[in-house]
Amino acid sequence: MGKIYVSQLFSDVEVFELLKDKDIGIEIIEFGIGSVLDKEDNGLSDYLSRMGDSIKNRNLSLHGPFLDLNPASFDSLVRSATMQRFNQVYSVAKKLNADRIIFHSCFYEDIYFKEAYVTNSIEFWKEFLADKDESIKIHIENVLEKSMDHLVEVVEGVNNDNLTICLDIGHANCYSDVPVEEWIKSLGNKIGHIHLHNNYGIKDTHEGLNKGNMDICYLLHKINEYCCNPSMTIEINDYYEINSSIEVLNKFL
Repeated sequence: MGKIYVSQLFSDVEVFELLKDKDIGIEIIEFGIGSVLDKEDNGLSDYLSRMGDSIKNRNLSLHGPFLDLNPASFDSLVRSATMQRFNQVYSVAKKLNADRIIFHSCFYEDIYFKEAYVTNSIEFWKEFLADKDESIKIHIENVLEKSMDHLVEVVEGVNNDNLTICLDIGHANCYSDVPVEEWIKSLGNKIGHIHLHNNYGIKDTHEGLNKGNMDICYLLHKINEYCCNPSMTIEINDYYEINSSIEVLNKFL
């Protein structure tokens, strides 16, 4: 498996406690909020002053902005706003020396025809990546997807080694009738990053890895079998379930 991160879904105090004795990366979520990016230097100095030495020499991932944005939008102003926000978070990632950024797919089946979504997305991502180097990996995350076909078509259409899929297994389990194992098998090496959390297939509750109806150990074996060393983020809401979830992953490291 590749690099391991924990999503920064907790208070700073809890994050400090989590990091003090663990060699693990952090997936930063606050730069995914427009009001943070509106601050001077996109909120970077405030974040650095709060986190201090705790993030030095640590693998960092950023969750990109997604609220009210869509890279597949037909509206030029929405598309422009999306491009601006994505470039802002990329600039922050560069300054933090982050490894990767995860962006939501923003695909809504009841709104977009698949063909239009794919065409618009390919155009957007080609433009976004045109001036980017290979230092930061870019991943498109499934959210409300019932199937994976359009994600494959976008990644293949953009045809850039720096763009892969972030498979969120919790989202797949909750919103899709396709078994998570089949997502892993079918996407294979197109998966560059994985979001790990569990649920009971009804609601996106971001439970610990030992909770929910998914056999996480089984799925991790399948990831090892079908994917090419993807990085992973533990993305759970309960701070007290972090340690047990990390222990699940440690069995495979």
